[in-house]
This record gives sequence, structure tokens and C-alpha cells, in this order.
Amino acid sequence: MAAHLIKKFDAVSVREDGAVELCRDHLGSDAQHVLDPTLLLPADHYAKLCLPKQLSSNSGQVTAYILDTSRDKTRVINAVSRKLSVKAYSTDGQRYTSTAPANDDKADKTVEGWLAAFHKSVFVVTDSFHGCVFSILFNKPFIAYGNPARGMARFTSLLKMFGLEDRLVVKSSEIDLDRMLRPIDWNAVNGRLEKLRGQSLGFLISALAGDKEATERLILADVSA
Repeated sequence: MAAHLIKKFDAVSVREDGAVELCRDHLGSDAQHVLDPTLLLPADHYAKLCLPKQLSSNSGQVTAYILDTSRDKTRVINAVSRKLSVKAYSTDGQRYTSTAPANDDKADKTVEGWLAAFHKSVFVVTDSFHGCVFSILFNKPFIAYGNPARGMARFTSLLKMFGLEDRLVVKSSEIDLDRMLRPIDWNAVNGRLEKLRGQSLGFLISALAGDKEATERLILADVSA
């Protein structure tokens, strides 16, 4: 059924490199590997959405954006915090604890506050795909704590695009903090992002314009790259 329905689309894009093969082998569709949509916009587009007070409070923090809390992840966050001599905060602006209350009147649960937490951080620890995305967008060093049970393809595909595979871990014992705290070559990362953004937008524009030949050329170019 899915193989029949996908043929109704003029163009198909996916955000994981492995999904290209899945679409080809199981659905008979030539899919294009593109950036996650959040990466199509530059960092300043997101930064200007934040209020000045959101960007100034707790500036220079370690940001912990954790979807599935665990003692091991807390160990990682505390280790980074101690190493940098900087306090760790959750994306809601509250001091990070693995048992933070769900409803806190002082917590900033706005999207703008979430963005500001990444923008003002000196380091990010996250188990979220989009936590990695916004660390890259804002050029913040980070540790990506993967969860095999949730799926690793999103992480490995994203990090491979930017040569940041060494940021991914699945347990605290794997982490060499001195290595993780070495500067990332953000010029190289941003250069790759600019190129990938151009390719992804080009595919989208061609597909929406109904330019099938241009879309196919972009797919072939991606395969041969």
C-alpha cells in the first residue's frame, strides 16, 4: 500500500541517509536526503525571536536538554558543569536536576525561552535530535547522548553530515571530557551547513515548481557526491 501511495508524490525527501535506501528498496522511490527543516533557517532568524531578558539570564550556562532522564545522563551533566565551573540549567531556565518538577511557576516553557537556552549556553548536553540541531546552528559545543531504544539513525546521519560523529555517546564511561571540550572547527561546520542548505532548498524549490528534471539532477548529484 505504501509503495503504491508514495508514487503519487512528484518528489520525496528524507532527513536520514539510511532512509534513502529504505525508500528505494522497500517502496521503489528515489528519495532525496535533505536537511531537517529547522536547519534551513540561519541562526539569527531564531535568535531574534528571543527576548533580551531570556538571553541575559543565566548567560554562560551549561544547557541540559534531556528527554529521558537517567542517573548516567545526570553524571555527564554534572561532570561537564564541574569541569567548566559553570552551573547547569534546563531549557526552562531552572537549575538542572533529574527530578525537576513538571509544573514550576518560575519556569519559562515558551519556545523563545527554549531557543534562548541554547543561544546563551557555553556547552550543551542533550539526548534530543533537535537539541543537537540547535547546538550546531548556534555553534555550541555539545555532547549527544544517544538512546538506541529510541533509534540512533537520526543522530548518526545528522552528525555525519558535519563531521561531528565523535560527539555521540551512549554511556558516561565513553566520554573523554578533555577531548569533548576541545574547540570544534565551526568554520568547517558552517561551511558544510551552507552547502547542504543550498542543496536542500534547491531540491524543495524545484519540487514545488514542478521541475522534475531539476529535481532528478539534484538527486543524482547527491548520490554521486
